[in-house]
Amino acid sequence: AAEVNKLLGDVLKHVRADTISDQPHYPALLKLITTALCNTSDAHLLFTMNNFLGLVSVFQRDSVSMGGWGVTRSVVEALLNYHPEIISDPNLVHHILTLAGALHD
Repeated sequence: AAEVNKLLGDVLKHVRADTISDQPHYPALLKLITTALCNTSDAHLLFTMNNFLGLVSVFQRDSVSMGGWGVTRSVVEALLNYHPEIISDPNLVHHILTLAGALHD
Protein backbone atom coordinates (compact mmCIF):
# COMPACT_ATOMS: atom_id res chain seq x y z
CA ALA A 1 0.00 0.00 0.00
CA ALA A 2 2.80 2.39 0.82
CA GLU A 3 4.41 1.71 -2.56
CA VAL A 4 1.17 2.47 -4.41
CA ASN A 5 0.73 5.69 -2.47
CA LYS A 6 4.30 6.71 -3.28
CA LEU A 7 3.83 5.92 -6.97
CA LEU A 8 0.60 7.91 -7.11
CA GLY A 9 2.35 10.77 -5.31
CA ASP A 10 5.10 10.81 -7.92
CA VAL A 11 2.52 10.85 -10.70
CA LEU A 12 0.60 13.62 -8.98
CA LYS A 13 3.74 15.77 -8.76
CA HIS A 14 4.10 15.62 -12.55
CA VAL A 15 0.48 16.41 -13.30
CA ARG A 16 -0.50 20.02 -13.15
CA ALA A 17 -4.20 20.44 -12.41
CA ASP A 18 -4.59 23.48 -14.60
CA THR A 19 -3.37 21.75 -17.76
CA ILE A 20 -4.60 18.16 -17.46
CA SER A 21 -6.77 18.52 -20.59
CA ASP A 22 -3.70 19.43 -22.64
CA GLN A 23 -1.74 16.39 -21.57
CA PRO A 24 -1.47 13.56 -24.09
CA HIS A 25 -1.29 10.98 -21.30
CA TYR A 26 -4.77 11.75 -19.97
CA PRO A 27 -6.09 8.28 -20.95
CA ALA A 28 -3.13 6.59 -19.26
CA LEU A 29 -3.81 8.49 -16.04
CA LEU A 30 -7.45 7.46 -16.16
CA LYS A 31 -6.34 3.86 -16.68
CA LEU A 32 -4.04 4.16 -13.66
CA ILE A 33 -6.95 5.18 -11.45
CA THR A 34 -9.26 2.45 -12.67
CA THR A 35 -6.53 -0.20 -12.57
CA ALA A 36 -5.78 0.66 -8.97
CA LEU A 37 -9.46 0.28 -8.09
CA CYS A 38 -9.92 -2.94 -10.06
CA ASN A 39 -6.87 -4.65 -8.62
CA THR A 40 -7.12 -3.74 -4.96
CA SER A 41 -8.73 -6.11 -2.53
CA ASP A 42 -9.58 -3.22 -0.21
CA ALA A 43 -11.11 -0.15 -1.85
CA HIS A 44 -11.17 1.61 1.51
CA LEU A 45 -7.38 1.51 1.57
CA LEU A 46 -7.17 3.45 -1.70
CA PHE A 47 -9.55 6.09 -0.45
CA THR A 48 -7.40 6.64 2.62
CA MET A 49 -4.46 7.55 0.37
CA ASN A 50 -4.16 11.30 -0.08
CA ASN A 51 -2.36 10.79 -3.38
CA PHE A 52 -5.18 8.67 -4.85
CA LEU A 53 -7.77 11.23 -3.80
CA GLY A 54 -5.55 14.01 -5.14
CA LEU A 55 -5.28 12.37 -8.53
CA VAL A 56 -9.05 11.83 -8.73
CA SER A 57 -9.66 15.45 -7.74
CA VAL A 58 -7.35 16.69 -10.51
CA PHE A 59 -9.67 15.10 -13.04
CA GLN A 60 -12.81 16.35 -11.32
CA ARG A 61 -11.57 19.96 -11.45
CA ASP A 62 -11.12 19.63 -15.18
CA SER A 63 -14.60 18.28 -15.86
CA VAL A 64 -15.68 21.01 -18.27
CA SER A 65 -12.95 20.72 -20.89
CA MET A 66 -12.27 16.98 -20.84
CA GLY A 67 -15.44 15.42 -19.54
CA GLY A 68 -14.04 14.75 -16.09
CA TRP A 69 -17.37 13.11 -15.33
CA GLY A 70 -15.88 10.16 -17.25
CA VAL A 71 -13.30 9.78 -14.53
CA THR A 72 -15.93 10.07 -11.83
CA ARG A 73 -18.09 7.55 -13.65
CA SER A 74 -15.13 5.19 -14.12
CA VAL A 75 -14.33 5.31 -10.40
CA VAL A 76 -17.94 4.63 -9.40
CA GLU A 77 -18.28 1.82 -11.96
CA ALA A 78 -15.04 0.20 -10.83
CA LEU A 79 -16.20 0.32 -7.22
CA LEU A 80 -19.54 -1.22 -8.05
CA ASN A 81 -18.18 -3.87 -10.44
CA TYR A 82 -15.08 -4.97 -8.54
CA HIS A 83 -16.21 -4.38 -4.96
CA PRO A 84 -19.83 -5.55 -4.78
CA GLU A 85 -19.64 -6.27 -1.07
CA ILE A 86 -21.55 -4.17 1.40
CA ILE A 87 -19.63 -0.97 2.12
CA SER A 88 -19.93 -0.04 5.75
CA ASP A 89 -16.92 2.22 6.23
CA PRO A 90 -18.23 5.78 6.76
CA ASN A 91 -15.30 7.43 4.97
CA LEU A 92 -15.66 5.25 1.87
CA VAL A 93 -19.43 5.80 1.87
CA HIS A 94 -18.79 9.55 2.03
CA HIS A 95 -16.42 9.43 -0.96
CA ILE A 96 -18.83 7.31 -2.99
CA LEU A 97 -21.73 9.64 -2.24
CA THR A 98 -19.58 12.65 -3.19
CA LEU A 99 -18.67 11.03 -6.52
CA ALA A 100 -22.27 10.00 -7.17
CA GLY A 101 -23.40 13.55 -6.37
CA ALA A 102 -20.89 14.92 -8.87
CA LEU A 103 -22.27 12.55 -11.50
CA HIS A 104 -25.80 13.61 -10.70
CA ASP A 105 -24.98 17.32 -11.02
